[in-house]
Amino acid sequence: MERLLRLDIAVSRNRGKDLLVRPTETLTAEERHRLRSLGISLDRLGVALRERNDPDALAPLREALDLYRRLADRAAEATTAINIGEAYLTIDAVRDLAAAERWTRDSLALFNDHHRAGRANCHAQLGRVALRRFKALPATVDPQELTRLLNDAAQAYQTSLDLTPADDLTGRAVAHNQLAQVYVGAGQPDVAIAHFKQAITLQERLGNRHGAGQSRFNLAILLSS
Repeated sequence: MERLLRLDIAVSRNRGKDLLVRPTETLTAEERHRLRSLGISLDRLGVALRERNDPDALAPLREALDLYRRLADRAAEATTAINIGEAYLTIDAVRDLAAAERWTRDSLALFNDHHRAGRANCHAQLGRVALRRFKALPATVDPQELTRLLNDAAQAYQTSLDLTPADDLTGRAVAHNQLAQVYVGAGQPDVAIAHFKQAITLQERLGNRHGAGQSRFNLAILLSS
């Protein structure tokens, strides 16, 4: 897929090279669509590179973001911004939690109140950032800082869950599972158990035997501790 994306980007750049230097206000609807299509391919390439832990992911993502800004496409810009944030969160060579949080908050600011799914994803990613910060802290750190990060993670994941539609079983299962992990870290096993059970129920409804099994395994570890 990556090779095909690179080919598509090269062809789109060649065909639209004059569009890239023209003032945006002079572009026709069809020309704007061509630039938007280039942005989509760049974003997809960035995501593909991110998924294999390649720091080169940032270049196509930033190029896509610049295109969307030119086109004043806030929803597309928001999606690419959260993808940049995830790159900084997950790619080993460029991991920067402050940058991950900043880009995720930029994405959240771009999504309007009606875009619940996008906002839910942003809050979930902010929860991941807080949880990673918690796990990275040494045991000698001030306990109040540990508590603050766990509270940040719990609040972010709960907000994500509240924004996730009732029929999005996958999204809700992920949120419950992440909340369970937060409450395990916070030393609140009863709350963690309730969230694990919710995650298992949702995964079973989806027919996701692997996900349900993983949640059961995590629950069993908690119950045996």
